[in-house]
Order: sequence, then C-alpha cells, then structure tokens
Amino acid sequence: MLFLIKTVFHPPAEMNGAELAALREEESRRARELQAGGALRQLWREPATGAAWGVWEAVDEAAALEAVSSLPAFPAMTIDVHQVVVHPNALEEHQALRSSP
Repeated sequence: MLFLIKTVFHPPAEMNGAELAALREEESRRARELQAGGALRQLWREPATGAAWGVWEAVDEAAALEAVSSLPAFPAMTIDVHQVVVHPNALEEHQALRSSP
C-alpha cells in the first residue's frame, strides 16, 4: 500500500544549534536507510514551510506509521497520513510508484 505522508518538524525551543545539526544528520541517515529498504519511495519539501511530503510503502497504515516513527525527529513532528494509489492516467515515469503486488 502507498501512503502520502506530510511531516512537519517543530524544533524544541530548548534545542541548541549543535543539537539541531546532529539531529538533522541522524534524520538524513535514517531517511537514506528507509529509502534503501523501499519504505520511503519519494520525498519532497515545501520551500516556504519546511514541511516534507513523502510517498511511503507499507503493508498497512500501522506499518507506515511504524516506519515514520523510526525517524529521530519524530517526537517533534506533526504528521498527516493519506492512503493513495497511482492514478491510471499518471505519467509513465510515475507508474513505477505502483505498490508491489
């Protein structure tokens, strides 16, 4: 199943610059792992807000949420989850996003 998930990171006020930089590095490492494992299929960022939109693949919503919650910044995130399917009229290059059978 595919899920379109919006995440918004809200840095804790008490987090200093060095801690924020370390967290961003951990977040980047974990995102690469999720991409390599096939859970995180696509990722975009809203320039004005810093929100991230990702296409995630999982057997169900609970598994998708488990993957998202493995992100180091998850405790300071708000998330919005939508199950989606690729539209039959999607451009051919987007057909690769179809869930595995």
